[in-house]
Amino acid sequence: MHWLRVGSAASVGMAVVTLVAAVSITVAAVVAVVVTTQWQWAFAAVVGLLFAALSWRLFVRGLYVDDHGVRVRLVFRTVTFEWASVRAMRPQEVSLAGADAADRPARQVCFDLADGRTVEAPVFGTADFDGIVVDLQHRREQVR
Repeated sequence: MHWLRVGSAASVGMAVVTLVAAVSITVAAVVAVVVTTQWQWAFAAVVGLLFAALSWRLFVRGLYVDDHGVRVRLVFRTVTFEWASVRAMRPQEVSLAGADAADRPARQVCFDLADGRTVEAPVFGTADFDGIVVDLQHRREQVR
């Protein structure tokens, strides 16, 4: 399967900078442990690795589609299902907490599945949300 990302979760440049910083911290901490045997650096290495892993998951979160199904990647879980199992699909705006929440409402697509589950898929960083919803509906109809 070849998954196509819908919208964009983050700027690629920011993700690369964050990941490089996390890996650099980890490498520096590991070198410090090996050279000086100061074990507090081992803790820094573990924190750096966790930071790198979390940065990666934040970067890849989002909604992905292909001809056969949908994949929703969140920070701590991934849900994958086939288009044939989608009974209904609806766009939804979500309120966010924070000072600028009124200026930038978050958007998501809710998929109601045949097994009774509802999967909420956030759509990040796109101005053409309505176009994305139309494309998703078209993909769903092609499978039927």
